[in-house]
Amino acid sequence: MGGMKDEGIHYLLANRRRRNLIKYLMNNGGEGSLKDILAYMSELEGCTTSKGRKSIYVSLIQTHIPKLERSGVIKMDSNGNVVLLHTSPDMKLYLEAVESGNIPWSYYYLGLSSIMLLSSLFLGEMWAIVVSSIFFMSSAAHSVIQARTTSSFLEKM
Repeated sequence: MGGMKDEGIHYLLANRRRRNLIKYLMNNGGEGSLKDILAYMSELEGCTTSKGRKSIYVSLIQTHIPKLERSGVIKMDSNGNVVLLHTSPDMKLYLEAVESGNIPWSYYYLGLSSIMLLSSLFLGEMWAIVVSSIFFMSSAAHSVIQARTTSSFLEKM
């Protein structure tokens, strides 16, 4: 995974279960049994029924673990032990990004810069208008890039 492109990292981390699997392994010395991972995932997702746990198990075995194995991030042996083989600095950065339920940083800064620009216009201070306008344009560009990137990754899935 040394040269994995951003698209590949985004694709791998676009799914919450894959993100949580990688986080679990990173927080547990790089390894874990499938049984422990399943218990962790079930707790995170609030699954208390055997049907819910089976659904998580099937998705891990049939989809998520194979994708992560093909990418060279993890390896699972025949005993159900999963080992984290490699994470790139980019992957760690993406894992630290805002989780679902929160707004993306680009939108936060766009909102903040909008408030700054409106306040500057209200106060009529030219230096503040210039600075907040630059901040606003930068935030708007970042938001557009973020939206395009996100939509292109969702289309590939």
